[in-house]
Amino acid sequence: MLDIELGRERNAGVALINEINKQGLGTPVLVVSAMPAAIYRSIMKALDAWDYLQKTTFDEAEFIETFLDILRTARLREPKGGARAADDSLQLDPLKQRSAMWRGQRVNLPLTAQRILATLHERAGEVVSYEELFDVVKSGRNRDNVRKHVATIRDAFRDVDPSFDGIENIPMRGFRWTAT
Repeated sequence: MLDIELGRERNAGVALINEINKQGLGTPVLVVSAMPAAIYRSIMKALDAWDYLQKTTFDEAEFIETFLDILRTARLREPKGGARAADDSLQLDPLKQRSAMWRGQRVNLPLTAQRILATLHERAGEVVSYEELFDVVKSGRNRDNVRKHVATIRDAFRDVDPSFDGIENIPMRGFRWTAT
C-alpha cells in the first residue's frame, strides 16, 4: 500500500511502484492518495496498480474489504490463466493484477469495476439486475454508483477499442454483456 507522495519526495511512491513492477512477481499495489478520483484510472494504468482509493472519500470498511480482496486473491492465485470468453475477445483472470484483456489489449479497471465486469461477462446475454450488481459493489450500493462503475468500464474499453459497445443498459432493470 503506497501513497504517490511520500514525505518531501513528491513522486517517491511512483518510483517504488515502478521498482515493484520491474521485479515481475505480480505484487499487488494499492494506491491510497488524495488525488481526485476523476484521474485515478490514468494513474492506475501508468503505475499498473491493483486498485486506487481516494483518501477523502473511502471509509474504513471499504479499505479493509479492498485489502482483504488483495490478500484472498494472492492466496488463491492460479498457476495458469483464468476464464476466457469463447471467442477470446475478452480474457478475465480475477486472480491476477492485470485482470482484463480485450482483443489482446489490457483494459485498466479498478477492483469494483473488475467485479462488475466479471459478473456481466459470466452471465453474457442475460440481464444482470442492479440488485445482483449491489452484491459486488462494496460501498455506495445504489443505482447511480453502479451506473458510474459501468461508465468507467465502458470508458476503459473505449480507451483500447473506440468502437466498443458491448454493455447494454436495460432501463430500470440493469445491464447485459453483449460484446463478441
